[in-house]
Amino acid sequence: MSASPISTRMLWPTDRVGEALRTLAGAGGAPAVGDASGGPPADASVEEISAWLSAAAEREGLQADRVHAAFSELSRTLTSGTPVLLRVSTPDGPAFLLVLDGRGRSTRILTPDLQVQRVSLAQVCLMVRLPFELPVESEVDDLLDRLAIPSGARLRARDALLAERLAATRIGGCWLLRPALSGGFRSIVKEARLGRGLAILTIAHLIQSVLFVASWWLLGRGLLSGTLDRGWLAGWALLLVSLVPFRLLTSWMQGLLAVSAGSALRRRLLRGALRIDAQQVREKGAGQFFSLVSEAGAVESLALTGGIVALLAVLELSVAAVILWSSAGAVPVLLLAILVGATGWLTARYAQYRASWTTRRLTMTHRLLEGMVGHRTRLVQQSADRRHREEDDVLDRYVEAGSRMDDWELRLLALVPRAWLACAMAALAPAAVTGMAPGYLAAAVGGMLLAFRALRRLTIGVSDVTGAVIASRIVAPLVHAAERREAPASPSMVIVRPSQGGDGLVAQARDLVFRYRPGGEPVLHGCSLRVHRGTRLLVEGPSGSGKTTFASILSGLQAPDSGLLLVDGLDRSVLGAAGWRSRVAMAPQSHDNYLISGSLAFNLLMGRRWPALDADVAEAEQVCRELGLGELIDRMPGGLFQLVGETGWQLSQGERTRVFLARAILQRPALLVLDESFSALDPENVDRAVRCVVQRAPTVLAIAHT
Repeated sequence: MSASPISTRMLWPTDRVGEALRTLAGAGGAPAVGDASGGPPADASVEEISAWLSAAAEREGLQADRVHAAFSELSRTLTSGTPVLLRVSTPDGPAFLLVLDGRGRSTRILTPDLQVQRVSLAQVCLMVRLPFELPVESEVDDLLDRLAIPSGARLRARDALLAERLAATRIGGCWLLRPALSGGFRSIVKEARLGRGLAILTIAHLIQSVLFVASWWLLGRGLLSGTLDRGWLAGWALLLVSLVPFRLLTSWMQGLLAVSAGSALRRRLLRGALRIDAQQVREKGAGQFFSLVSEAGAVESLALTGGIVALLAVLELSVAAVILWSSAGAVPVLLLAILVGATGWLTARYAQYRASWTTRRLTMTHRLLEGMVGHRTRLVQQSADRRHREEDDVLDRYVEAGSRMDDWELRLLALVPRAWLACAMAALAPAAVTGMAPGYLAAAVGGMLLAFRALRRLTIGVSDVTGAVIASRIVAPLVHAAERREAPASPSMVIVRPSQGGDGLVAQARDLVFRYRPGGEPVLHGCSLRVHRGTRLLVEGPSGSGKTTFASILSGLQAPDSGLLLVDGLDRSVLGAAGWRSRVAMAPQSHDNYLISGSLAFNLLMGRRWPALDADVAEAEQVCRELGLGELIDRMPGGLFQLVGETGWQLSQGERTRVFLARAILQRPALLVLDESFSALDPENVDRAVRCVVQRAPTVLAIAHT
């Protein structure tokens, strides 16, 4: 199909962007949960359009991720295989171009009349780049005039200079459209495109197995009949050479499937780690969650490698059974079926011992990590003779469980394939002695060797799959958390500007009730509050009175059991989780707030956007200096881009507290909730922090102990 020039009829008008998302989601089989028709307001900014697209895509079973791609990266973004939505400028106003995918020098786009057109990649890049070229093209033309570039080379030189000048310029209106990560196993298969890959892998391996047996049949028949000559050897060599491309294709498809499926699985697990309930994290502790994350890696490696190996082994066993039945009768096939059944029994026994060994290993890992975290406390509180007694007992039980597991794994991996060789040779020996036809005997030997290789693969594969199944049960909380969908926002209500605040209420809570467990005593009962725009409220109370719980509900970290809770006159079902958090930001207490291993700039702007723009970094530095962190930034070798956290630059408790406060301020929320945010500061820094909060946060709710 030849590339067509881009025309305005290929562009989606702003009021039909929702229809474009619905069409894309329907083509991908994504389950829509609402109606996202229409589009953002005509005068919406890029930030508001991004919020609208995120809400609309979520309701259509997609996710719209805004990327700040530089012009030098635009071609790679458009050919990444992921649909891309581009905001372009036209004489009639902004419009959108929906790029489905790209390959080579062309892309496929979806037009408003639901036709797929192939257009030039260079034309798409030029359309996006054109508004950015207008401010600098006169300067480039003047430079070309002074250099007296010949007319024949002027156009190429102009394009090269403009491309170089705009190479680092980032595009604001670019969104990647992917399937939502809340789906289960079927969505992982669809995202990784495993269906087509598995089909190619199956066909290639079947052909490879048939060629393998055919080579043995040809060589064995020639040797046993005494007619082996150059023609037979040439045919045998040709069959062996024919094996090579199919074996290469099989190996390549195995790697491709493992990479694509592993990437989709890791994205699901990461989403689950970020969405897991905070109360579960508190109950389990760091050691158990470290064990859980370590098992997540086992699920990926063992399931992908073992699953593919077991699948190929089943295909080889099927081919071997057919060949043995047609050449040697039912006896070898019956023996093969018995050994496959024995493999299943041995696998079941091995799974029991592996599950016990895994449980003890994770228990040991949990105790080790908890012991390392509390090592100083143990040095002070426990005597030396009691300090490692429990660890020694756990280690002994772990070694014992590992020994039993290894015994059964050895029986599974070594006994079954060798038992098949002995049984198959015993079954074929009478036929070979009584004068079995050379062709049939050669085919039977080839089938026997193919079954031997298949059984070796099968035992290895089921061993890995067993480990993956056990690990998947352990990481089930992450999988369930990834499948949990937050309340989607209504796209028509996402863009709520300050003038739409109505009676001036930023937040309103009425008769809130909250329990930590069903049927338990309510921590909050009949709690009500009205927060007007521009007010500064102080909530005081004794420890355990529910102040932090109320702040968590107000900021969207917890959901009340009953009652009314509104922000800007809208509830959570309308705004959605992301829309709620964009309006209410909370700086939790120090034990619930963390510095992630990364740059200081990332820790400051992670709640705003990342990668950050230059204006964001400048504002972050200004806020830090207002909070008294200027000396810290000046002595850091990398400034705001110095690595901080456990593996980087170490910050004092007071410095960490001010970083947490700056992080919340930089989100620019309509309501800023501060939970004991000044408790670790000295009077001078408290005064600085209060002045910064009053100046930069329009509405504040602060919590303090009485």
